[in-house]
Amino acid sequence: MTSHLVPRGEQSMPSYLSPGVYVEEVASGSRPIEGVGTSVAAFVGLAPSGPSLPLPPPSIPAQAPTQEAAPTPTGKPAGGGGGGGGQEKKKEETKAPVLTAATAVTRLAADDPGVRHICYRAYETGEGWQKPVCDGALAGTVGQNRPIKSLNLAVSGTKGVNGNEFVHVKEWLNPWTSVADGVDLYLGSTKADDPYMLAFGINVGEGTICQNAHVHDRAWLGLQCNKPPSYIFGGTLDQSLWLEAVKFTV
Repeated sequence: MTSHLVPRGEQSMPSYLSPGVYVEEVASGSRPIEGVGTSVAAFVGLAPSGPSLPLPPPSIPAQAPTQEAAPTPTGKPAGGGGGGGGQEKKKEETKAPVLTAATAVTRLAADDPGVRHICYRAYETGEGWQKPVCDGALAGTVGQNRPIKSLNLAVSGTKGVNGNEFVHVKEWLNPWTSVADGVDLYLGSTKADDPYMLAFGINVGEGTICQNAHVHDRAWLGLQCNKPPSYIFGGTLDQSLWLEAVKFTV
């Protein structure tokens, strides 16, 4: 009996024992790429290794919670009530309301109803809160070595907003925070001993949200957008860097 070896990588020819038409199926060298689901998070930023992802965002409340009215002061101003003696009544001083992201977006929505808006402000290390900006304007600073410690955001026309923060050393700081339209969302902390922010995850209840983040010693990382239920990541997971500035649109 005679035999021969077939070199590795080669296929032996089939044996056809009678005349006829034969169809031979031969596997091709490549396969088509299967589609990938779209319900995944999009991460854009700098990371030395794979990130530890936060849990998916929860559902957003449909309406803002009802706020209780401030109590009416009942005490009388200091000083005598009589007409003599030349004493004047001291007027009670009232502080001006703090201009937050919710205040800004509520005013903007009233002036421009039916249009989606997002307003936000940054708390910078050593400087404190900036004034709110809206719809793609820059919050924070670039190239001034002022890490962002906290972000305050509010939306209108998006059925609410979800957020989560990634901070220095402690990484993902809190579970997802959800608020309705016209309500302030706070990420990070303004306490002196608390760490500054490196990154964030964010999404809205309906429609698209876009972000662009500027990281220290790098540059703007590029505009990225996403729709629910997915969320977008902005910033960096590199502990040697920090978040300097942000821009948002909806």
